[in-house]
Amino acid sequence: MGLFKRKNIENNKISYYQKEYLRGYLLHNENEIDIQVTCLKYLDEKIATILLNERFESQIAFRIQNAHAFNTIGLKEEIDVVFCDKNGKVISTYSKMPIQKVTGYYKNAWYIFVFASKTIDFLNIKVNDFLKIKM
Repeated sequence: MGLFKRKNIENNKISYYQKEYLRGYLLHNENEIDIQVTCLKYLDEKIATILLNERFESQIAFRIQNAHAFNTIGLKEEIDVVFCDKNGKVISTYSKMPIQKVTGYYKNAWYIFVFASKTIDFLNIKVNDFLKIKM
């Protein structure tokens, strides 16, 4: 239960609430792509959005901040994973990553983009490309 608590500073109480996530559209090498990206920062946000997601749609993606590795334990289908540094430069890609697997550890990674399966091939995302979010 401790993972899902947030402090309400005004009343100095612990409260449970539905958070509104930061969202934007994907920019691939300065070209706007019609994929809505949800930005995640905390562990409870990752659990609530990615793990509890029944099916990944091709028009929706997730960006996890301050992460160096990723696992697909608990997911129900294959996904695509892209590791980027702080500037948005692609370090590594995992296309059609199977469930119950763990990626390698990337020390320079800062953002992880999680897409539906086959999105990397469709968008032709390669190492040294740039991925950003347009708000």
